[in-house]
Amino acid sequence: MTTRSHSSILRQLLELERECCSALCLILERERVAASAHDLSALLSSNKEREATQARWERIANQRRDFVRRTGVRLVDLANEDESLEALRVDVETSTREIARAQRVNHGLVQAVLRQVSGLIETIRRELPSSRYDKGAAITTPMPGARRAAWSA
Repeated sequence: MTTRSHSSILRQLLELERECCSALCLILERERVAASAHDLSALLSSNKEREATQARWERIANQRRDFVRRTGVRLVDLANEDESLEALRVDVETSTREIARAQRVNHGLVQAVLRQVSGLIETIRRELPSSRYDKGAAITTPMPGARRAAWSA
């Protein structure tokens, strides 16, 4: 196999990785919006899509690593000979850092939303001990002067 064919294979794999990174950035944005809007359905959908895309990216990255290991070529050497391959490598590396940052932000946001909802439920239970929080995320509690009221969280 020639250096040119090695570059070509690595370019294809890095392009696929870059596509996964682009998709993940969009998914993470939708996940962030869903979490901040308390849209559980959209959040779960985003999580499933993110997991599938991350699994695809991992398979492609493993293919790249296996190819490099099998052939003994070094990406850095090929990238020194081919500027477009180096630019692609840098794109994937930069995207990887952006994704890691976005995931940290989303993790923090989801944790904050969970604390907020939990705090709301605790407050309602403390003030209205007979209230109930059912599987449909509805809080049902007797209100003074009313027979029954239901709030959706």
